[in-house]
Amino acid sequence: MLTDLKTDPKMVEQLVEIITHEVLAAMLEKKEMQQSPEGVQCKFNCSDSQCVRTCFDRAGNVVSAGAERLSSTLGVIPGNIDLAKTIDHTLLKPDATQDQIAQLCYEARKYGFASVCINRPGWSCAHNC
Repeated sequence: MLTDLKTDPKMVEQLVEIITHEVLAAMLEKKEMQQSPEGVQCKFNCSDSQCVRTCFDRAGNVVSAGAERLSSTLGVIPGNIDLAKTIDHTLLKPDATQDQIAQLCYEARKYGFASVCINRPGWSCAHNC
């Protein structure tokens, strides 16, 4: 019977945190879908009080119109991964955290972006991107 089980407070706390992150991500995705132009899809990944929005858009339309380079920011991934080699992955806000810069570098390596551009204050932790 369930009444015979002992409840581990740490386990309950972890489950509440996981459920909270999933619900928050779902709410953000629903709001984004209502506000986004047609053709743009965004997903949210939340952990440690930080949510990263990853959007898959129609960047290929810009390239087919003649653009040679594009720019994207944290969490923005082209729907056609082959376009990544034409994209400068950028985070220029001077108050960017080391975690945000690390995430930017991770995305650049994972998807093969052409370059990573950050503002000077983060340089010490980003030169190993």
